[in-house]
Amino acid sequence: MKQLFTFLLVLNSLVVCFSQSQYEESVTIPPYDSLNSEMYLISTNSDWANINNPAIKYFYVLPGDYSHAGLPSNDYKVVLNSSGTSDNKRYISLYNGNNTHPGKLNTNQLAKVGFILQDANWWTIDRMSYWEKSDGMIPIKIENSSNNIINRYFTSNVAGGAIYIYPNSNNNTIQNCRVQKNDISLHIDRAAFALSNGTLDSISIKNTKVLNNEVYNFVDGFQAVKTGSANQNYINYEGTIIDNNHFFIDSLIYTDCNGNQDNNGDCAYAENAIDLKSGSENPNNPFVITNNMMWGYRKADNTNSTLSDPGAVIVAHFNVNNVFIKNNLVYDATRGIAIGNPVNGAAMRNSIFSNNIIYGIKGYSIVVYDSDSLIFSNNLNKETGMDLANVNFSYWWVFHNSIIMKTEHNLSVNTYDKLGVRNSSSSLLPLNNGYYNSTPGQMQDNTDSIFTVDPTLNYYDLVFTTNRYTNNPLIITIPKVMESNPSSIYTSLKDDLVLTIYPNPADDYINIDQRLREKLKVSIYNSIGQLISFKLLNSLSNKIYLTTLSSGIYYLKIETKHQVKTVKFLKQK
Repeated sequence: MKQLFTFLLVLNSLVVCFSQSQYEESVTIPPYDSLNSEMYLISTNSDWANINNPAIKYFYVLPGDYSHAGLPSNDYKVVLNSSGTSDNKRYISLYNGNNTHPGKLNTNQLAKVGFILQDANWWTIDRMSYWEKSDGMIPIKIENSSNNIINRYFTSNVAGGAIYIYPNSNNNTIQNCRVQKNDISLHIDRAAFALSNGTLDSISIKNTKVLNNEVYNFVDGFQAVKTGSANQNYINYEGTIIDNNHFFIDSLIYTDCNGNQDNNGDCAYAENAIDLKSGSENPNNPFVITNNMMWGYRKADNTNSTLSDPGAVIVAHFNVNNVFIKNNLVYDATRGIAIGNPVNGAAMRNSIFSNNIIYGIKGYSIVVYDSDSLIFSNNLNKETGMDLANVNFSYWWVFHNSIIMKTEHNLSVNTYDKLGVRNSSSSLLPLNNGYYNSTPGQMQDNTDSIFTVDPTLNYYDLVFTTNRYTNNPLIITIPKVMESNPSSIYTSLKDDLVLTIYPNPADDYINIDQRLREKLKVSIYNSIGQLISFKLLNSLSNKIYLTTLSSGIYYLKIETKHQVKTVKFLKQK
């Protein structure tokens, strides 16, 4: 199984993960100097009147309640309508004598303030906060504004969401934030982070990055929104990267499905970790979801609420295109991944699910309705279907009315269901899937492996720390899900979102899909490590011809300015 994170520490059969996203933006803010005319200290509501003064580059905010610093028409939020530049960025930061994440501080050490960015570019907002807001107010809105960074923003018990990005806002980053709720009554149907078309059709929001955040007990963690008639039209969120986040809920908002808090309840006042209603309309700049930890989701309790979901961690509907979902952990939920509700002929198209760990799902692990051209490869499905064991019809994987579903090199271990995979009016292309104490159901293929010994017996535990931005970190262990032997059923790829190769297995050629469009150095080695060929590709080339190679196993080493990747592939003929 491909390792989920960049840095791994192996100790006594444990794999300990503690990295940051490789896409994180660096934020460096110099100390406040009262003699520097580019620096300004904010200590009262009236001081915010200077926020758009172009002569000031750095704003330092003393702890205080600035929740009424703006106009009532803007929900009292501060409006930014001036800009910096790529060479002269502008900054707003907490000035409280330390550099501690606000999630670890008492409110008397924080600055409570919301923002609206309107035609405001090249701002960095660092260590601001908002708390105790039960209505639908969204603390940060980004409108027609680009190249901004929201870093280490903290909200607590804010019902309306945290950060929303609207049309014509590109290249914005949300990183290292903590968004939390511990009040079960705050269940407005809103996401913590969202891309939204508002009321507009035919819009784009490009190259958003959501990195290293923790979202706890929100209705939705992240949502790619379509509203109104836009369900039928062009909404393009190309280049979005959702990487290395924790989206989770727990017993604090679990219920008995009748509105009463229940630590062991089957329902919750929540819906999904990630809700996709649109993806990317540019196949060369896909929507990417990688390296996220997502858990705890239950069926939505609709008692005195508008919530409605069977409890899936990731959902996709309304014609979601060109999405890569890779290297994520999905566990302890009623359902894993659910795709349905088509618009314009499909719920989802041209997307890849690979190298994900799906563990401890109570019901269906993956449900796919009305979709086209999806690839499921190298995923591990383990200890799932626990609530399906005693029902007459139980499946860990469902395909319905879908075409060109490639299912390759997936491994299913200890799935407590009766009928395995259900294929209803769908065209499946299975290859080399593996099963232990599980049944292939209607997807069985002569290339499958039916194991008599658990192939994950010697895998490593996955151990990671959540609540990283609080004073009460929590260590979570997922047993035996990280592959220790690269020669097992999985091809252990040094894979990430910058580079993807296909097809694999290959016949005459391999395509290399690279998002950064860099020059490539490509080497091919045989199965014993001997160099067979070498080639340099320019930023537009993407094809390696294999006609001189005999059939067999090879390794493709790809080197760019940013990374080195080695991929095992099969030359078929």
